[in-house]
Amino acid sequence: MAAVKEEYGGIDVSATRPLGEVIKGYTAFTQGDVLFAKITPCMENGKVALVPPLASHVGFGSTEFHVLRAGDAVTPEWIARCLSQLSFRKLARQDMSGSAGQLRVQTTWLASASIPVAPLPEQRRILQCVDELLSDVDAGVAELIAAKRKLGLYRQSLLKSAVEGALTAEWRKGRAPMESQPSAEGEGREDGLATLPRGWRWRPLESLISKGLQNGLYLPAERYGEGVPILRIDDYQVDRVPARAALRQVRADEADAIRYALAAGDLVINRVNSMTHLGKCIAIPSNLEGALFESNMMRLGLRDGVSPQFVASYLGSAIGRSRLIERAKWAVNQASINQQDVCRTLVPLPPADEQLEIDRLLEEHMAALADQGAAITKLLALSGAQRQNILRAAFSGQLVPQDPSDEPASVLLERIRAERSAAGDKPSARRPRKAKIAA
Repeated sequence: MAAVKEEYGGIDVSATRPLGEVIKGYTAFTQGDVLFAKITPCMENGKVALVPPLASHVGFGSTEFHVLRAGDAVTPEWIARCLSQLSFRKLARQDMSGSAGQLRVQTTWLASASIPVAPLPEQRRILQCVDELLSDVDAGVAELIAAKRKLGLYRQSLLKSAVEGALTAEWRKGRAPMESQPSAEGEGREDGLATLPRGWRWRPLESLISKGLQNGLYLPAERYGEGVPILRIDDYQVDRVPARAALRQVRADEADAIRYALAAGDLVINRVNSMTHLGKCIAIPSNLEGALFESNMMRLGLRDGVSPQFVASYLGSAIGRSRLIERAKWAVNQASINQQDVCRTLVPLPPADEQLEIDRLLEEHMAALADQGAAITKLLALSGAQRQNILRAAFSGQLVPQDPSDEPASVLLERIRAERSAAGDKPSARRPRKAKIAA
């Protein structure tokens, strides 16, 4: 299933396995067949594919695919494009059956579903036009995705300049000489620490803490429902803080509600997760004050004169996060950091007024990045709508002009039915013995 991209985005048929492993228990298909995902959410996400030429003639795939083979009246791509429409998938969704999370489009429904059929020459003209129009849409989507990726790279570049002092270089002029100094008292360049601007110091995080580190609250699933809001690791990212109303609620006793309550300015650090998300950190805003925090994160408070937002920005930068998780311990499918790892993490600390200036500049730049990201997301959504508009026009006969000389589809279908009926009256030829396939 992973080899088929969503929204008719193509199929990867490069993977191979010994025939003996797939000859039973898998779905067979060949070049020109249409694969249509039957199970949720793959069907709803548009996992439809036209099988390209295969090196071995026959391929095998998940049993969660319906395999459709075009008859004489339609081209394979006509079927594939038609089934890729959102409107068709919505109809299929209404008739799915099975248990929750295992809903499937049944073969009987798919076999009885109707699709529009144009004359064969018109099908080819329509599909050519569809390909041309959607290639333009795809090119635009590729540019938008590339732009979104660049925003992520720029964000990391911005954080790097902030935590190394480059972002406030002009601000420091007239306030302090721009001389460099060794990294930290007792720490030299041989430890891999960067040279900081004058007035900055490398400090272990434990020296900046006023409220000790504390792991979060573990509650069983049955305690979730109504009660106190709780912050979970899926609720936040380093560049996104949730609204209070978006948090789930739990039933907690009074002692836990007090002990695990977050305060504005607290830092929350993810201590158990996959390696790609381990160590993500946010400074708690005022709207989340009083919410609880779950067990796979830790909370700490910083002393006066240390900006929580600056420290969170550093730990969210590539270099800060790498220092935070460099002593991570691995377990099955996840990694973890402990309180000692966090305490030993070195942080570049500017003077208090410069920390606030960095916070101000970062907030300004990050807001601009968020606006650009939102604009890209909106354009991607519009591109998806445009794709469906093109398909809707194609399969309602509005995309290309009709040619009166084309044989009507109704005549073609009737002729095919007559030919099949005539062939059915003839005695069938003896079926040849099935050839053995050598693996």
